[in-house]
Amino acid sequence: MHHHNSINTTLILALTTLTSHLLSHHISWEEVPDHFDALLSEYPDQKELLQLAFQATEIMDSMPGGFLLYKDDAKQTILYANQNLVRLFECETFEQLKKLTNNSFLHFMIPEEQEMVMQTIAGQIAIHPDSLDQLEYQIETRHGRRLWVEDHGHRIAPENGDPFFYVFITDITSRVQKRTERDLHVENIENQIRSYKRFQNMHTEVIESLSDHDDTVLYADLEDHFIYSFRISGPISRIVPEGSVLDYWHLFDKYLEQYVAREDQAYLRLHTEPQLIRSQLKAGQAVILHYREIENETPRHMEMRIAPAGKDDKDLDRIIIRFHSIEAQIESEHQQKEELAHALETTRRATRAKDTFLANVSHDMRTPMNGILGSILLGRRKLADPQSTQNTYDDIERSARQLMAQINKLLETSALQSAPIMACETHSLCEVTDKLVPEMQAIAREAGICFSIAQDAIIHDQASFDAGKLTRILEYVLMNALTYTPQNGSVSLSIRETDFAQDQATYEFRIEDTGIGMNKEQLDHIFEPFDRVSNTTESKVQGIGLGLTIVSGLVELMNGTIDMKSQPGKGTCVSITLTFPVVASEETATVKRQPAEPLHVLVVEDNELNREIAMELLEDIGFRTSEAVDGNIAIHMLKTAPEAYDIVLTDIQMPNMNGWELARAIRSHPRLASIPIVSISANSFESDIQNSMQAGIDYHIGKPIDPDMLENTLYKAYEKNK
Repeated sequence: MHHHNSINTTLILALTTLTSHLLSHHISWEEVPDHFDALLSEYPDQKELLQLAFQATEIMDSMPGGFLLYKDDAKQTILYANQNLVRLFECETFEQLKKLTNNSFLHFMIPEEQEMVMQTIAGQIAIHPDSLDQLEYQIETRHGRRLWVEDHGHRIAPENGDPFFYVFITDITSRVQKRTERDLHVENIENQIRSYKRFQNMHTEVIESLSDHDDTVLYADLEDHFIYSFRISGPISRIVPEGSVLDYWHLFDKYLEQYVAREDQAYLRLHTEPQLIRSQLKAGQAVILHYREIENETPRHMEMRIAPAGKDDKDLDRIIIRFHSIEAQIESEHQQKEELAHALETTRRATRAKDTFLANVSHDMRTPMNGILGSILLGRRKLADPQSTQNTYDDIERSARQLMAQINKLLETSALQSAPIMACETHSLCEVTDKLVPEMQAIAREAGICFSIAQDAIIHDQASFDAGKLTRILEYVLMNALTYTPQNGSVSLSIRETDFAQDQATYEFRIEDTGIGMNKEQLDHIFEPFDRVSNTTESKVQGIGLGLTIVSGLVELMNGTIDMKSQPGKGTCVSITLTFPVVASEETATVKRQPAEPLHVLVVEDNELNREIAMELLEDIGFRTSEAVDGNIAIHMLKTAPEAYDIVLTDIQMPNMNGWELARAIRSHPRLASIPIVSISANSFESDIQNSMQAGIDYHIGKPIDPDMLENTLYKAYEKNK
């Protein structure tokens, strides 16, 4: 279903502005890097919008699922589609997708569903313009495959522009197939039940063929009131031996009194009356009685069937009475009902979690984006006031970091589904955890919470582990504790060494708080994606419900365990246990060599703004810099003066020659092979890092740039290759 306001309007307007210029200049999206500087020169008053749109496409291409922009005109003209959507249609380029769909959203779905989709969208906008819902339909790929997709969209109507839609599209073919299989399974069961009922209405002509399928088979003469026991088992065998004859009422009186549940006795006595049996058989009705039999104080469900004996349906005095247990059938039906109820509740919970997640993403990304844009607007009005300008910069940085934190969580959750790499190096456990203290103390102080850390019980401080992943684990858990702890509460982090054997030490990281706590049901689902104690849109709590999911995945990746205990109103205790190889102190003693002269860094970056930022940061730190706008220019500069540069700092995604290709070219050149290479990219999935290492890059760091990390990484790369 198409709905509103789930993403910042300025970002969409930026994408639409860039798309409009591309259409008017007949430039495809694949050609944007080659023409982008020309567009900036032609439209200087739209520079910020165009740069925002160009940078946003990188995020859109890395996000899971498809993303689409199209005009709200008669043709529903396509403006932009990210790479995941292009691949979903099995196309190789955006231009190929436009050709496949006649450049119209109308042709995204199969022809027989076009009218339904358009009417549903129009009706939703007219009746519930602000509702959050979903729409499912089928698409046909370039190779003729039909896929089911789910779209979540928004209609935007700018004040100075034509209205348009943006849509998130997800492949749900597997989900629909499972749903269809379930429906077919239910239909098959219903057909079996109908066949079974038809079989119940058929009388049996050969008594011998019945005896193999029933516990007890009796032949009864209703006229002479006698019963012949053809086959006997269970409690009836204690009343009448097999092969003997007994009075009809004598048998049923004893059986009812001694072995039939009290609540079922009157029902069974009524329906075994000869006159009632005759009338039902004469009317062609099946006589099937369900009741409970009691043996050794244990009830079991039974079924009694009565049918005419022989082939003459008009002879209603001679009948066959068959008994058999249906306990297994009842248990199976009960189990199936429980499984269906559980599946239904699981589906409902997943749907609620998904809806909550979409609402949280909408709120928690639009809020900092609004802060950034609002601060820029206010900053322009107060340029003459240095203090106000500085405050504005602080607000922009805070909002940008908040937005980046949400994006990182989304990307990190996706990355955990692949095969993450462990970057284990020797670190001081105390130093790594100490780096968390200033930020956590500042957050706690602002919220009026007491924060403390204890590291006294650590015997082996030097160990080999992935410091980045450990830091993220502790950050997410501590931020969660601070978020749900009220003013005047407390949050503590204690680290102790619990075991040491075979040069490996086991550490317990315990985070305790006096926050709102959780009940058992909330604890059972706390590590599931998108699960939150409260909703962003219902409280002041920020977050999209992925932090503890990431923690659980990282702890599992590091072969550790996590345990959580909590009580509503009292607080929560999280215990994380990890085991690391320890390193002798003499092995870690290194002397950092400071170069006599400032290191000369060749900055390779195609984006002018990013290049200027990197060069200014490096020069502020104390490096000398030179620049190259792509890999071809960089390799030419290096070959021309191989001794002039100490380090290469390169972006990955660049036209002509990307960062990985540049690294391979450097490593294959005899005079350049030893130069240190550090890559910096907005793509920081484990697969990106692995590709960088395979290309010959020494270290890979992600954007946005952290000055301290950049400095340490460059010196580390220089020392490594010296």
